[in-house]
Amino acid sequence: MRSDLTGWTIGYALPAALFVGQWQRAGWLITAGAVLSLILAISIAIGLSRRIATPMSQLASAAAAIGGTSVPKKVESTIEEVMALSAALNRAAIALVERDQHLRRSDEELRQQASDLRQANANKSRFLALLSHELRNPLAPLRTGLAILSMQPDPKIAGDVNAMMTRQVSHMARLIDDLLDVSRLSLDKLTLRVEVTDLAAIVEHAVEACRPTAERAGHVLEVSIPDEPVRLHGDRARLAQVFANLIGNACKFTPDGGRIVVAARREGESAVVSVKDDGIGIDGAEIDRVFEMFAQVDHSLERSRGGLGIGLTLVRRLVEMHGGSVAATSAGLDHGSEFVVTLPLASELCDAAVPVIASPPQAKPPASRLQILVVDDNGDSADSLALLLSLSGHETHIARDGPQALARAEALRPQAILLDLGLPGLSGYEVCRRLREAPWTASTPIIAITGWGQDDDRQRSKEAGFDGHLVKPIVLAELTALLGERTVR
Repeated sequence: MRSDLTGWTIGYALPAALFVGQWQRAGWLITAGAVLSLILAISIAIGLSRRIATPMSQLASAAAAIGGTSVPKKVESTIEEVMALSAALNRAAIALVERDQHLRRSDEELRQQASDLRQANANKSRFLALLSHELRNPLAPLRTGLAILSMQPDPKIAGDVNAMMTRQVSHMARLIDDLLDVSRLSLDKLTLRVEVTDLAAIVEHAVEACRPTAERAGHVLEVSIPDEPVRLHGDRARLAQVFANLIGNACKFTPDGGRIVVAARREGESAVVSVKDDGIGIDGAEIDRVFEMFAQVDHSLERSRGGLGIGLTLVRRLVEMHGGSVAATSAGLDHGSEFVVTLPLASELCDAAVPVIASPPQAKPPASRLQILVVDDNGDSADSLALLLSLSGHETHIARDGPQALARAEALRPQAILLDLGLPGLSGYEVCRRLREAPWTASTPIIAITGWGQDDDRQRSKEAGFDGHLVKPIVLAELTALLGERTVR
């Protein structure tokens, strides 16, 4: 080092080893620090990878699993955002699984409904074909009978033909009544006229209704009825219909000369009625279907004897409406069958107060020859009914529509009016209401003669002012009785 003031040059000297050692130590320290920093950075990177990359990988797997049949597990993490995303994915997965399960259930339900609809459609098609067949069956002998009567045979043949035609018309009427009852049941419009009545009287009525059928087939019909009164709380007519259907079925499916046993008894707090036969029996696979609508055991004998497959459905529904049950048993084909109806007994209070059920009163004929106005837009129906009444000794007149009925009634002032409900111009209801406004009709019976026979139809006719409601085809004895009740005052 040279000084400008003195011109001297000064030199410093230090040992070289001192400098080399210091630089080497510094280098080693820097290197060690760099290595340690690198190790620390790697450790931090590995830690962050485990905290972020692993949960993100699990989230990716959870997202991929969405839409499957199970809910993925929640991802555990200390990172708040990762936990929030995991919860959102979990909720989405749960919602999708629930939706998938709902869709699967809906699909199964739709498949079942489609199967049920196919079965119902097949049943409907079979029923319509069967209905056509069953309605044609009685029409054939009716047309034949008319042809025979047109030949004016001797009285004995004419009497036999008349009896045959009467049976066939009654058979058609029963078919139609059963169809109407099924309609009422399906619409929950069938009502019961409940009263306390005796089981024996009901069973006897049903047996007598079926006895002619059994006798024609040569069946042995055995009836067992308890001596002591067995009181029921129910609709006599509907219960008689139940037992008549069961006995009629036994007659239908038992070969000629077979045996049918009807037994009524009391068991504890129940009344039990069984109908047993030695007929064609029921296959074990079919026993549970016999009470289903339109169900029929497919045997040639049943086809030849007819039936719509709705009688036993009516039996079950009517029995259930009375709080009872019905069951069918059979040892198999050709081993007969047995139907057992169980009904609750009337309470002791009702039993003690039960009135004596008298025999139905005999139909009273009208006191004298009546002037009757028949109103029907169906010409054959009006003409035939007027002819029948004329042959019974009455004077008859005919009107074809509502306005004509009012005019003829006012001009004739008849002693009785038989009025169809479905008329052109004015309905039968409106014609009756207008007739009732005239003082002279106060004592004139107006009777509805119609094909409409449900309970609400009868109620409407009553409210319109009708004195009676008869459903076509008309039974002369019922009409005569009604005219006798309304004219003998």
